[in-house]
Amino acid sequence: MGLYTTVVYLFIQNFDGYVVVPMIAKKAVDLAPALVLATQLIMGVLFGILGLLLADPLLAMIKVALERRAEISSEEDNSPDVPVNGA
Repeated sequence: MGLYTTVVYLFIQNFDGYVVVPMIAKKAVDLAPALVLATQLIMGVLFGILGLLLADPLLAMIKVALERRAEISSEEDNSPDVPVNGA
C-alpha cells in the first residue's frame, strides 16, 4: 500500500509540474509551455531550487521587456521626421 501511494503521489506531482503549471503559465502570461519547461530545466540545472523558483518570473520579465522594446521601436519607425531646431 505504501508503494502504491508513493507511485500515485509521484505521478500526480510530475503531471502537475510538467503539464498543468505550464498550461496555466501560458494562459496567465501567454508563454509557450515548451519555453516555460525549457527555462525551468535550464535554471534548475544552473541554480538549483532557487533557479526553479525564479525561472517563470524571469521569463515573464524578459518577455515584457522585449514587447516594450518592440513597441518603442515601432513607434520610432512610424514617427515623422521632425527637425531638431524647428526650422
